[in-house]
Amino acid sequence: MKTMKTMNTRKQKGFTLMEIGISLIAIMVLTGLLFETVITPFMGKQRVNETSTEVTSIIAGSMDWVVGREDGFDGMTVTVLSDDNYIADSFATGVGETPWGGNYTAGPAAADDFILEVTVTALPAEACNRLADKSPQAVCAGTTVTYTIPVT
Repeated sequence: MKTMKTMNTRKQKGFTLMEIGISLIAIMVLTGLLFETVITPFMGKQRVNETSTEVTSIIAGSMDWVVGREDGFDGMTVTVLSDDNYIADSFATGVGETPWGGNYTAGPAAADDFILEVTVTALPAEACNRLADKSPQAVCAGTTVTYTIPVT
């Protein structure tokens, strides 16, 4: 007959529910830290690059649109560029086209119809500064970056 002592000294096999729970919590905390320190900044850089590419597309389409026009960029908008197939249709909705939910605008500068202004709105400050640093024609002001390009 087994005694009480031998019944209580059996070796435990596997993990307890408490040990598994604590391990999962530790893994979730470490994953959250990894996301904040590695993945989030990478995604921000990727969004800046995507936006820069889209602005380049809008500028190129604008320059194609203005060729042969005597009135410069007068009457040009992102919607007009899209309708005339100078840029992708996805830019022409007017709402939330940028990776941050802001908008692109394109048209003549207020002072001169032969100067193109492209703006990107609703940017985080860091993204605004990064975009401005990528181009000598760009200026960041708060949450908006403005590209100013004269017709050459």
